[in-house]
Amino acid sequence: MGDILLQNAPLQVQRIQNIDIIYSDLHCLAVGGRNIPGAVINAFSALLQAKDEQTADYVILSSYLDPIVMKGSISYGTLEENILAACVSTSPEELLARPRWVIPLCGGSPSHWVLTWADIGVGELGMFDSIPGQHSGSWAIPLLRHIISAVLGYLGRPEVAALTSSWKWVCITPTGRQQQMDNCSARFYIGEVLDIYKKGTNSRYSSLDSSESLADLAFLSLHVYLPLSGESTSGDDAMYEDDDSLPSFTKFYHTYHLHTHAPISNILYHFGSKAFDGHDRSTPRLMASAAKHWLTLTRPAVKEKLLKLKISGGKATLV
Repeated sequence: MGDILLQNAPLQVQRIQNIDIIYSDLHCLAVGGRNIPGAVINAFSALLQAKDEQTADYVILSSYLDPIVMKGSISYGTLEENILAACVSTSPEELLARPRWVIPLCGGSPSHWVLTWADIGVGELGMFDSIPGQHSGSWAIPLLRHIISAVLGYLGRPEVAALTSSWKWVCITPTGRQQQMDNCSARFYIGEVLDIYKKGTNSRYSSLDSSESLADLAFLSLHVYLPLSGESTSGDDAMYEDDDSLPSFTKFYHTYHLHTHAPISNILYHFGSKAFDGHDRSTPRLMASAAKHWLTLTRPAVKEKLLKLKISGGKATLV
């Protein structure tokens, strides 16, 4: 990381528009495997717009509009301040001359970034989603409508804001291998253990029917159940408050069953042999006992400091 960031980077603050970038914000880019905070997304968006801001017919608004509009937060400035920060001029009326409004939003369970837009010229809402399997439109489009209505209300166009509920919306996703297979916050999943393997003295792996200890085990063969997006609208990268919505799960990617071999070091918690309620086999939901552990382990504050927990044998395992 020292080769990427300046030696005194921990002491620096970079301001882009109304966004302060500090060392911890950039840490995810230097080492990888971490959530990208809203400050980085918004700063990048501001720099992107600055390249052609004189001729662009679009404007990129801050993801901070989510907590400002939905929760009345003042931690990220006011609605007016965030609107003016995206305008080249000092007049918010500039937004009406640029009919395409782009807003990066983060939400769902697990949290996931999507790029949303509103074209006020044609009355259209849209979303670019790199993980279509999470069905992020269920939270992103209603959230986008609220934000666009608030901005239009501020601009003195309530008659346009009233029409947003009838605007059509579209979702654009990458095709095939271009789709994002996971995100750094989506690597928690339920794995049904299909086989248990240990490594012998001759460096070959052998299968076991059961095991009382992790000491000799090498990896597990798992049938994977990935969490799907919930209905809630967690805030900017789940930073504003913890989300207690429970997701459904899926064992498919398109039409393919999901399987993997997981190293024992990746195992976090044993849910028992009956983690799902069994009512819906296509998108199963967790039993109450397993749900409590899932909510605890997937809270952002917990994931930051998560310790490896000891498990015993069984079929349903969180990895």
